[in-house]
Amino acid sequence: MKNKVQLIGYLGQDPELRSFENDVVRMKCSIATHDRVKNAEGTYDDRTTWHNVVLFNKVAIRASKILKKGDLVAFEGPLSYHTYTNSEEQPITRAEVIVRDFAYLGSTAAKSRSDEVAVA
Repeated sequence: MKNKVQLIGYLGQDPELRSFENDVVRMKCSIATHDRVKNAEGTYDDRTTWHNVVLFNKVAIRASKILKKGDLVAFEGPLSYHTYTNSEEQPITRAEVIVRDFAYLGSTAAKSRSDEVAVA
């Protein structure tokens, strides 16, 4: 079995790029996906789900030069879980996609950035 997730959605904020020791670079952001769900009245409601994504090193650097809040993007990589203890001493489990590849799919500001994306 292979652990692989594919998400297509909109970035919720500008990516956060951070450098660490040993030349490790990490980019974190969230992505919103949308579904239509039939409700009890028989009409459809839009449902938004937020997903955490993390990119490392070359992929993170490339993405940080291209992606901005509101961009439509496709992310692909394994799903990972980690647990930490919050300030109230409660365990918190967080799911995130460790992105191995991505594709910029456009945005409302795509026309002004199309040359920049083509170069990257």
